[in-house]
Amino acid sequence: MKNTLVSANSIAADSAPRQDAVLVGAVVLSFVVCYAGVIASLFEQWMSNDMYAHGILIPFISAYLLWDRRALLASSPVEPALVSGSLLFGTALAMLFVGHVGGVISLEQVSLIVAILGLVLLLFGKTMLARTVFPLLFLLFMIPIWDVVTNRLHAPFQLLSAQIGASLLRTVGIPIRIEGVFIELPNMTLEVAQACSGVNFLVAILALALPQAYLMLQGIGLQIFVAGFAAIVALVTNGLRVALIGVLAYTIGSGPDVHGPGHVLQGLSVAVVGFVVLFATIVLLSKRSPRKSSSNVTAETRVESFTPSRLGTRLTITVSLVLLMTAAAAAAWRVSPVEPARPLADVPSKLGSWVTLLSDATAPPFRARGATHELTRTYLAPSRRQVRLYIGYFVDQSQGRELVTEQTLALMQGAKPLTLRMADGRNKDASELVRTAKGTNQYVLSWYELNGHSTANGYSAKAWTTWDALVRRRTSGAVVTLTADVASDADLREVAADVQGLATLVAPVLETYLPR
Repeated sequence: MKNTLVSANSIAADSAPRQDAVLVGAVVLSFVVCYAGVIASLFEQWMSNDMYAHGILIPFISAYLLWDRRALLASSPVEPALVSGSLLFGTALAMLFVGHVGGVISLEQVSLIVAILGLVLLLFGKTMLARTVFPLLFLLFMIPIWDVVTNRLHAPFQLLSAQIGASLLRTVGIPIRIEGVFIELPNMTLEVAQACSGVNFLVAILALALPQAYLMLQGIGLQIFVAGFAAIVALVTNGLRVALIGVLAYTIGSGPDVHGPGHVLQGLSVAVVGFVVLFATIVLLSKRSPRKSSSNVTAETRVESFTPSRLGTRLTITVSLVLLMTAAAAAAWRVSPVEPARPLADVPSKLGSWVTLLSDATAPPFRARGATHELTRTYLAPSRRQVRLYIGYFVDQSQGRELVTEQTLALMQGAKPLTLRMADGRNKDASELVRTAKGTNQYVLSWYELNGHSTANGYSAKAWTTWDALVRRRTSGAVVTLTADVASDADLREVAADVQGLATLVAPVLETYLPR
């Protein structure tokens, strides 16, 4: 009898890990089915957006960070947090559904990370979540949501890079004059453009430095120090790159070594220097404060932790079903395309004292990718000033065909809010900015029209779109821009007055052409 009992216990102990593996596999498969569209959208952006080209490496780095702590994770107690885990997991699925029906891809992508955190908390408990939180949060580096932060960093990084580069050029004896982001050499003028601000390098160096600090250093303080030091290295390295380009421009003039493949090679070589400096610093810090190894878990502890089945069958099956049901609900949800109330081509060619320029072959300064209906028209003021009107209307929105994208957000980046006073006394929110396009200064006035609502803020436009999708089952909307060239600073005030005056005539007319 005793031998039989021991044998039964052994069989149970042997089958428990297999059962857990099957249950985890079912959850993972359901998760992949539910988030297949999100994963595909991430891969597409990694392949098309240089700033997030590193994103394809992030899941592998995160997986390695988890594998490095496998002994500690294997010994962690499994204590499912049913309440808090369900709330977090449910929030993630709600984000996924809302983002899907509202065409807000960034919300769907963030929900992917929140869902993983929620699953760990729900199935394994707080201890497991605490031991995996860094590798899981590190996955945020693969999500294209950092433009909100990086867009604000470009301008200061451009200025600082120009100043560092100018200081280094003076140090080596090259006469220069600096004005903002322009460095004037005796033979040419260099501009530290937005693409050369070093912000993209900052994201890349942080994505590589933080895992190394996590693997090699003990204590959150040192890891935060490494993050700050990485930002300094990125800035100084980019300044060095600017100085190197300045030296080459001063000695050999303009050519392929300054612009073209040589320019890329310079950037790569200087970036390597920055990575070496940062990693060497982390190695030196690790000798003073090495991370404690997680491999000293005893064999007895590991075996004991796996003897009983660690996962609840009912809980994992329920989670799998919820994932599949969410995927089915999102796939079944449909919005109705809404055509314009009247053809945009019928917008009057004469508005007040403004008339349409008959022979207009000018391309619009901005076009919304994927717009279903478009109108491009140039109006002529009595003063002979030309203002280009563009309307891009979407009958509905879907992945790859969104009203608010990086493109439209970039158009309104740095814009100032403006209130237009309509002829009937109503106010309309818009935004204004002065930008440089192809060497020409332009005054741009823009706003979104969303089924009777108007806003100048891209994030508010996403919120209205989501609300309309859930309540009215429609995601139609339009972006409206009016653009005029600015000859000088003295001319700006008159240009702005003319464009705003035309906008007060255009806005009420559009209300009769766009659905409400």
